[in-house]
Amino acid sequence: MKTMDIADAQHDLPCQVEAVRLGEFVTITDGGKPVAVLVSVSAAEKIRTPEKPHRASFAAFLRTFPGPDVAFARDEGS
Repeated sequence: MKTMDIADAQHDLPCQVEAVRLGEFVTITDGGKPVAVLVSVSAAEKIRTPEKPHRASFAAFLRTFPGPDVAFARDEGS
């Protein structure tokens, strides 16, 4: 990942855009603090629409529990 000051980025923007096209990330700083990152459109789209984790249905979860052939002992209490 490249890092450059905002003034340098303004002066050299075409070269930075070309670096982004080639898959590089460019961090832009202002006063030494990061304020922005140049990324490709495809990388930005991945960030905007993250994959939803696959979760099993509640019914599938319940099917993992013991079936009716399992006998449970009743707690008679004290």
